[in-house]
Amino acid sequence: MAVRRTRVATCDLGQAESALHEFFPDLSLRGAADRAVQLRLDAVTAPLITCGHSVFTAAAVSTVDTTGQLAVGSASGAGYWAAHRGEPLPTTAAFLYPPGPWRAGWTSLDISAVLLDLPATETFAQQLTGRRFRLVPTGTAPRSAAMLRHWTRVEAWFRRTLLPDPATLGNPLLHRAAFESLACALLETFPTTYATTQPRSDGAGPLPATVRRAVAFIDDNAGRPIGVADVAAAAHLSVRGLQRAFVRELGLTPTQYLRRARLAGARDDLLAADPLAGTTVRAVAARWGFAHPGRFAHDYRAVHGEHPARTLHR
Repeated sequence: MAVRRTRVATCDLGQAESALHEFFPDLSLRGAADRAVQLRLDAVTAPLITCGHSVFTAAAVSTVDTTGQLAVGSASGAGYWAAHRGEPLPTTAAFLYPPGPWRAGWTSLDISAVLLDLPATETFAQQLTGRRFRLVPTGTAPRSAAMLRHWTRVEAWFRRTLLPDPATLGNPLLHRAAFESLACALLETFPTTYATTQPRSDGAGPLPATVRRAVAFIDDNAGRPIGVADVAAAAHLSVRGLQRAFVRELGLTPTQYLRRARLAGARDDLLAADPLAGTTVRAVAARWGFAHPGRFAHDYRAVHGEHPARTLHR
């Protein structure tokens, strides 16, 4: 899975323009040749997620086009402004970028953004509700201060856990888990047609055979980048119907069951591995979609009663 990191720190006008044109295609620098230019840019691009932070000192205007993406960002700086179809956009707290092109200008700019693939997010939202609908932003501001805090926590987790080593996003399990976490937070926090789409009713509830199908699907595919929406589709249920069925029949959520299945897979790999051949707990954890070794060790011990390193060295 292709993951690309772009890191630029320069005071050279030409280098700054070249780096920024990927994100601001029609960037126009106003009188920058006669002034000091500073750029710090750090961006990671993966198939379903783009995440970046940039600090730029130079007067500029640009059109930003987020067609095909759902983008959440926060921006500030001297002389900063942004507008969509003549209406001003927020300039402080995180906001949902409007679809399509919009204009921005600044004298200095400090901007952070997370962009999710729109078709993939729309498919995910349809799986969550069990209904087909077009996913479209209906506003820009967060739905509430509490939901903004939720988004901020999820984004901070993503930047803290996965961005220091972007290669981890090349792991399909970690990439899908990160995408679904960010997509859920975006859909819950910002106004889109998802908020007004009623989930499909599942009637009186699923039969135990439906739960068995879901369990079999998880057991057979735990090593693949599947999520709860995939399990629900395999069981012919909405995500909410699957949640209710699992809690009622198994006393676990589907996410908890999937996590246990992956812990079991990791245990099998640890038992079969030869530590003298260079196998590490960290590598096995990453293979099964666990990005944080400490949390993996904690969860592993809670389920299997021993530290994963002990299992590896048996």
